[in-house]
Amino acid sequence: ILTGNQIDDSIAGALALGSYSEGKFQQFVLNLDRRFANNFSFFINYTWSKNEDNAASERDTDTFFGPQDPINIGIDYGRNGLDIPHQLKVAGMVDLGSNWMISGTLIARSGVPYPAYILEDTNGDGVFNSGFSNDRPVVGGSRLLGRYPARQPDFFQTDLRVSKSFNVWNEKRLELTADFFNIFDTENKYSNPNISAVVDSELDAAPQPGDIGPTGTAYRTLDQISPGSTPFAVQLGARLHF
Repeated sequence: ILTGNQIDDSIAGALALGSYSEGKFQQFVLNLDRRFANNFSFFINYTWSKNEDNAASERDTDTFFGPQDPINIGIDYGRNGLDIPHQLKVAGMVDLGSNWMISGTLIARSGVPYPAYILEDTNGDGVFNSGFSNDRPVVGGSRLLGRYPARQPDFFQTDLRVSKSFNVWNEKRLELTADFFNIFDTENKYSNPNISAVVDSELDAAPQPGDIGPTGTAYRTLDQISPGSTPFAVQLGARLHF
């Protein structure tokens, strides 16, 4: 390390993080919106998108990748952990008369990208992140596997609210509500990548669900509920408007 014009040999090293990555995000959005009229309203949104880069996923998601080769980060270019090609969101409300209201939301989307980690430092750079190597497995002896060779299962959930209002006294109003979450009780299973994303460093083919990795854990084990989902549940409430 240079201090002025002298070498300061008391400093073993200095670490700095620079951003030399590149990414490309493409998106098409279609909205259909009806304002409340004739006792109903609705909103529909569909999004197609493609999200690719060569490094940004390390900072934007919970995955543990750094550059495979810091001198040639172009070999990491591909879909990142935020790539969700298809998303559909629907919301609506209907006035049934006699102070009855019903409203609901529907969310359906592609599964988020799923990584593949290895434990060996195959390129010998000494870089690890939370116990995982920044290196990626090799398929068929020559092809480097992409950072996210698989996806979580698709996501689908529908929630519903039913409410009834009563006029009480002096223009005060009592509203009773019933909220139904995940009314179709969709499983929305999810693989925890911290547990079941480890594969061997040398593969004959891309890893498949159920393949046993070096830790003895099956790849992409569906072991929890996807973030943002819940099993079927009902919530009852009351609100006094005054």
